[in-house]
Amino acid sequence: MRIFIVILIFNSVLSLSAQQKIVVVNRETHEVVSFPKITYLKNDSIVLGDSSGVFQYKNSMRVEVSCIGYEPFKIERNLDKDTISLKKKVTTLEEVIITGKSEPKYEEYGFHNWRKKTFRISSVEQKFYPGVYIKNPLKESKALIKKVYLKIKSKKKGSYVRLHIYAFNTETQKIERELLQENIILSVKNSNKLKVINIEDYKVEFPKTGVIVAIELIKNTDSINIAFGKSKSENISQTYYVRPKYEKHKPIKIEMGEKGNLNYMFGVLVAY
Repeated sequence: MRIFIVILIFNSVLSLSAQQKIVVVNRETHEVVSFPKITYLKNDSIVLGDSSGVFQYKNSMRVEVSCIGYEPFKIERNLDKDTISLKKKVTTLEEVIITGKSEPKYEEYGFHNWRKKTFRISSVEQKFYPGVYIKNPLKESKALIKKVYLKIKSKKKGSYVRLHIYAFNTETQKIERELLQENIILSVKNSNKLKVINIEDYKVEFPKTGVIVAIELIKNTDSINIAFGKSKSENISQTYYVRPKYEKHKPIKIEMGEKGNLNYMFGVLVAY
């Protein structure tokens, strides 16, 4: 019996030693990278680290550590350190210059101004990102997204989402690239107030083909509510679920309402 107990204790110690806490940080600033994505390469499963950039790593597991705006980092064997430094992606942005105008013009597009305050409890699994396609009706060739509007709330404290903005090709129905290259984490509160996110500093373009604005549900996902309703604007055509493993493929169309005329209440402010 004593030998059996010793074996159990020894196995427990080995099990604990086979795991280690890893913290993910920005290589340049050494600040933590909140909610990093951990992809286990053996089965392609995904888990998220916490708000402090920490995740549990099992020795000998091949994983890829990534986050929006950073170069991915692969762990091919056991780590001899407890910190991973992610390098910021170097993105070459085409300069957008608004000429011939003393002041730029601003337009709001999307569905965030719908007045009735109705929320639909999201039943979306964490592996999908609920989003809305927003058409670009401008004739201007250059435009920038200044603000993003979301009408979301949560009944639980400590609920978080991550913002995504994708260039969407309406002809192929495929996502071409991620336009927002910053890890923007939003705290979701129990309020019907419109959530306004200022992204002016990030120079996010508003392409001719339009964008999909999406949110990644990362904590307390079962309590997050998204406002929805009947669209009165031609600028919104479809609600989508983006699949994070296949971001450059076709997102999943979601038909909401009897005629598919309901959409999530997401919007943008554009300067041109």
